Amino acid sequence: MKLYHKTFAADAILAHGFKDSYGSYLTNQIWCGVWLSDRPLDVNEGADGDTLLSLEIPDEVVGKYEWIE
Repeated sequence: MKLYHKTFAADAILAHGFKDSYGSYLTNQIWCGVWLSDRPLDVNEGADGDTLLSLEIPDEVVGKYEWIE
């Protein structure tokens, strides 16, 4: 599955990996983790940054974490 993450911290992510953070991720509760999307998002959709990272992650790995709207 191809996933996307928009960020200002691309160099740090590429050097050291993702770090969990806290946010509401367009919900009404606080979550801990990394927000990836199935399509590139913009600032109006809650994704802010100057770099768009693209990741290929097997469906069987992503499936248990996927939020289906």
